[in-house]
Amino acid sequence: MAAPRLSGRPDVVLLIVDCARAAGPGDGQPSAPSLVADSPSDFVQFPRAVTAATWSLPSHASIFTGLYPWNHGCHNLSALRLPPQVPTLATRLRAAGYATASFSSNSVLCPGTGLLQGFDYAAWGRWSENILRVGTTDPPHLRMRQNDLPPPPEKGPNFLAAGLASSLRHFPALGAGLSRLADRLGAGPGGRLPPVSSWIEPSVAGWLSSLPPDVPAFTAVNLMDLHEPYVPGDRHPGQGGPPPFFSWVPQDGRSYADRKERMAAEWVSELRALYSRQSAEAAHRVSALWHTLQRLRAGRPILFAVLSDHGQSLGEDGWYFHSHGQPRDELIRVPLAIHFPTRSMAEDARRHQQDWVSLVDLVPTIASVVGVDGFGPLDGTSLLGTPETTAERGVFSVGDGPIRRSSGRAARGAAGSELRAATCVSFVADTRVTVTGHEDGSIVLDRARVGSGSLPSYTSDGPLELATRQAASAVRSMLAAPAEPWSDEVSRRLTTWGYG
Repeated sequence: MAAPRLSGRPDVVLLIVDCARAAGPGDGQPSAPSLVADSPSDFVQFPRAVTAATWSLPSHASIFTGLYPWNHGCHNLSALRLPPQVPTLATRLRAAGYATASFSSNSVLCPGTGLLQGFDYAAWGRWSENILRVGTTDPPHLRMRQNDLPPPPEKGPNFLAAGLASSLRHFPALGAGLSRLADRLGAGPGGRLPPVSSWIEPSVAGWLSSLPPDVPAFTAVNLMDLHEPYVPGDRHPGQGGPPPFFSWVPQDGRSYADRKERMAAEWVSELRALYSRQSAEAAHRVSALWHTLQRLRAGRPILFAVLSDHGQSLGEDGWYFHSHGQPRDELIRVPLAIHFPTRSMAEDARRHQQDWVSLVDLVPTIASVVGVDGFGPLDGTSLLGTPETTAERGVFSVGDGPIRRSSGRAARGAAGSELRAATCVSFVADTRVTVTGHEDGSIVLDRARVGSGSLPSYTSDGPLELATRQAASAVRSMLAAPAEPWSDEVSRRLTTWGYG
């Protein structure tokens, strides 16, 4: 179905809250605090949204291209850079006359990963920003104009920075103490630790203020408030009771990736409490950015999508954080809420609220709303189409193994290295299909019911069989991809973020 025509092309915002889960931490909490709880009620929420990958780089690549990782080629088993020939949402919108900008706390959105293709203006964070909370209005890294030469590789984060990052993740109380010291010295807003990458809101506002009112804008924002480590700060207003000033819960994902270490029960409870507290902070920032856009771009239609690139393990079955790379439900089922520029578009989208939807559906949905093309074949489907387009299809998410590879060393072929493996999960109807493949050609298949009830009947030509074949094909494609070594710069960057 074609989207209703607008009097002018709407502004487009993708607000990505890193590590936000669709479900709350712990068995007793069926849902997470809504990221749009403080925003207008006309957001269309999709409770069965699934991300395409378990960590930031391949997931953002899928969000920006409408392609699954095995088709865009940017994942842990191949290259950690989006190929320049793959069209992105930013490149197509820029060609259609949009001003484009990216403001990211997560430094994977930098020139070295190819994810900034098509952005006129981009700012991205440092590794230290989600550990050391120091208020600032200036972005640490900046690139203006698409035709500018990329900035030279960073001299850091160096070995010392990587070691400090690891230490602060294992002892987050040190980060809290240093942040409070900086606050007392006048770097913070006073009395309350600033949010992660506090420069984002003023930077977004400054950029939007500089645009002519008749030029449509595409803005991509990434917030890291829900990414580990969680530094205790003041509770969001309304939560009641003071938080602990320090937390001794070790939050270095590499320590737990192979499940050889487990947290004590009291640490798991505290970790979940810290996560829930940060969820409220993230919702507050989402609302603030929404109101900033309404104020600075008053009168313009807007498509405003709030989502997560992936979730977070918080002790379920002994799994913690997300660098383990396993496509577990708490990692791959994510929040997705969209404000559409017209009421009729919102009504069309609500017909898909009970369907499985994928984050690769965002590009075709936005392309339908704003009227742009030139992407080529896409893996996603517009959420403005008829329900038949999504009701029986499978949506997919891949786990490309533990995010751990040394600089200059290929992911496979090294003497004594473990066989590579990839896992693809598909949700179709009320069934979860899991296909795991190994480099030696072996395949393991599992099917499980989503919710209560028995598995549906199996037919050789039904949607379940089709999704199973597609998942197996995805696994084989990823394992067959030529492995490339990480550059020194990318290796240092990911090490400081806890992947290395």
